[in-house]
Amino acid sequence: SCSIDGDSSSYRYRFPHRENVGIDPADMAYLAECHGHHKEAERLYYQSIRTRTEKLGPQHLDVAVVTSDLASLYCAQNRYAEAEPLLTQALCIQQQVAPDQLETGNSLYQLARLYQHQERYSAADPLFQDALTIFRQQLGAQHPKTQAVYADLMKMVVTAIEVGKFTELNAEAPPLDLNSLSDRYSWARPNWN
Repeated sequence: SCSIDGDSSSYRYRFPHRENVGIDPADMAYLAECHGHHKEAERLYYQSIRTRTEKLGPQHLDVAVVTSDLASLYCAQNRYAEAEPLLTQALCIQQQVAPDQLETGNSLYQLARLYQHQERYSAADPLFQDALTIFRQQLGAQHPKTQAVYADLMKMVVTAIEVGKFTELNAEAPPLDLNSLSDRYSWARPNWN
């Protein structure tokens, strides 16, 4: 879960307004997580959530972001039952405070992937759709994060078809990015219409 290519950890530098008053427990938790010290990371994430809640209030975006980070740690350990309420809590705050921001898109994506892993396709589908909308608006259709969300959504659709659960999906598949596809498959370009 410690990557810089689009998982929750890609938004690590998200507290620019915070004064540099020492080492943040969330940053220490991230380092502990990256080094495989999951118990220590969990303790530090909880400490950071507690501190932020006391200082900023329970509905602050910074609280939601660290809560989402803790959920990401749990997902990496396949502790989905513990991750789901944290992601739901974080997402609730983010949708109220910053509905179109990257952090919200990331939480939508994490929760969609959690539901996908649990084969709860009807719950995952609208979350993938909403995350995709945010990433397309904020980053553009060609951004690697947007492409990753789209690819995961398409994998879920294919899996749902294979296991006979396609009818459970709530929304239609998102529109194809024909410009991107026509660049990759130029031989098919005359047939797009």
